[in-house]
Amino acid sequence: MRVVTATTETQGFADTDYSLAVDGELVQIGGMECCADCSRCERGFPGLASAKSSTTAVVVDLPHMTPELLRQALADSLAAQGRAIDLVEQEAHLIEVVANRYPPGTVLEKDRLTVTARLTAPSTTNNLHPRPYICK
Repeated sequence: MRVVTATTETQGFADTDYSLAVDGELVQIGGMECCADCSRCERGFPGLASAKSSTTAVVVDLPHMTPELLRQALADSLAAQGRAIDLVEQEAHLIEVVANRYPPGTVLEKDRLTVTARLTAPSTTNNLHPRPYICK
């Protein structure tokens, strides 16, 4: 099953990049409880294990992952953070849609609810992947 995990790949392409999540941990697509600096929260993919985020994530294919395991991981993460677990289905759907929109290995970035493939290398050429996915 394709999912999205935190990555340090391409960190530093943008001056505002940060990575506080654990490299390789499952991440959410949707938002998290926002901190005082909203711009950071809106760009980050929150990690399920660490509850910290990264401005970059990567699509991976995890053969052992199932929709049920993904939903359980989301529920456990939200519960551990004291957040409403009624968000599980919505978040699982976002992860499934985004992860299946891009091939494994694609590095993603987001701005609020718009998820896009990051340029594959710093370049002045138009080296973009498919159109962005806007989370609804």
